Amino acid sequence: MRTPELVELSPSSLMGELHVCLAVGMALMCMHSVYPIIFLVFNG
Repeated sequence: MRTPELVELSPSSLMGELHVCLAVGMALMCMHSVYPIIFLVFNG
């Protein structure tokens, strides 16, 4: 049983993966910028 959907790489799936990578990167950058603020607030 072969699934052609998995074999052929469609541009839409590649764009979807790219968007996921961008979303994860943005989330990580937001966390890195927010964590020090939370740390300062809780310590202050």
